[in-house]
Amino acid sequence: MEKLSDFQLYALTINRDLRYDLKEQALTEFKARGILPERIDQLALEYDEIIPVINSSYTVWERVGIMAFPFIIPLQAILANRQISAGNLKKWKQHWKFVTIGLLIWLVVFIVLLFLLKY
Repeated sequence: MEKLSDFQLYALTINRDLRYDLKEQALTEFKARGILPERIDQLALEYDEIIPVINSSYTVWERVGIMAFPFIIPLQAILANRQISAGNLKKWKQHWKFVTIGLLIWLVVFIVLLFLLKY
């Protein structure tokens, strides 16, 4: 941990997926270096510029679009796999959740229409 730069150490300390013992080591080293609050703010800005936010969720319009056209499976597969290739598993899972919700909504609409047309 001593060989890491301040930026690398900062990235480790805010990583939520890091094992607990490694995170503790990183935090201990980070505190031992006595980094000033101004430097921490600078590191945070650098981190935000370099590391994109990949775990953001879909906007409302994207959700509506996915749920409105869930039956176009090849298109949905392409859109979902873009998230996987970008390393965003959370957004990939959200995509298929919205496809499933959309299919259920369309199924209910179809059943209600059949029921109404029958009587």
